[in-house]
Amino acid sequence: MLDTSAAALERQREAFRRMTPEQRLAVAAEMSDEIRSIAESGIRGRHPEWSDDEVREALVVILLGRDDALRARAGRVSDAP
Repeated sequence: MLDTSAAALERQREAFRRMTPEQRLAVAAEMSDEIRSIAESGIRGRHPEWSDDEVREALVVILLGRDDALRARAGRVSDAP
């Protein structure tokens, strides 16, 4: 299900087709940064009392899922000197 008309979606796809691979990668990285920022803002809006570290941990749970976030955290802790 899309919130974009078929014509608008086709125009967007055509614009991506005209881009070089480097341009598409740059757009993808920018979009990734933007969605991460939006997610962080949502977390902060729901939990204004949380520290930056708590917000980052919540974001990791959103991005990876709880189980993978816990595994990633355990690996990072066990690799610490």
